[in-house]
Amino acid sequence: MRTIRFYHPTTLVQETEMQLEGDAFHHAINVLRCKKGYQLELFDGKGQQSQAEILSVERRSAQILIQKCEQIDRESSLKTGLIQGISKGERMDYVLQKATELGVSQIQPVITERCNVQLDDARWEKRHEHWRKITISACEQSGRNVLPELFPPISLEQALQQKQNVTATFLLHPEGGVPFDQAKPQNKFIEFIVGSEGGFSEDEVNNINALGIQSLIMGPRILRSETCPVAALAIAQFCWGDFS
Repeated sequence: MRTIRFYHPTTLVQETEMQLEGDAFHHAINVLRCKKGYQLELFDGKGQQSQAEILSVERRSAQILIQKCEQIDRESSLKTGLIQGISKGERMDYVLQKATELGVSQIQPVITERCNVQLDDARWEKRHEHWRKITISACEQSGRNVLPELFPPISLEQALQQKQNVTATFLLHPEGGVPFDQAKPQNKFIEFIVGSEGGFSEDEVNNINALGIQSLIMGPRILRSETCPVAALAIAQFCWGDFS
């Protein structure tokens, strides 16, 4: 019988009963057709994983029994960060999904000069919640028990102003810079700055480099905005993380 994973934000207690409601209930019962006796796996986004069994199914909720709770660490020893220029629609969704699967620790979406997404504050909040659901779904699929930290969108200028230590931050840029193998994590942390469609403007690149942030070359070919961060995170995990 298939085990289904769900995110449950509160800490669960072994040998207690609770109700499964909302999106998790809809997905389990209406989409995946789970029934009484099915096994579920719940995680709290902070490292706890719990086994549960469906006891009964009602119209809008299901009663489940928490059978076992444990801390299971599937996080890489290498912590990775992504300062990602916001791209349109599915491109940004793809970056968030794959970055989460690859173990990214924190993601800061940024609005750049060439960003094609223009929203008011209310719609930015909705977009941020949409992105959060993508990271949750990616954790459900990949077996991660810790959610990456997803910050609300800010301007690139604001993101750069917040940088305290740039020794482990690198700009992924097709022109100029050093080969990827010359990058070095600092205290097991490395962070990448990636542009949206069209990349960064000359002024933005100059402002980034003025902080002492080095540019990295991702090979001789120009990569799409959704390809570049995924490739960088995978290479980083291979070189210094848990892919090696």
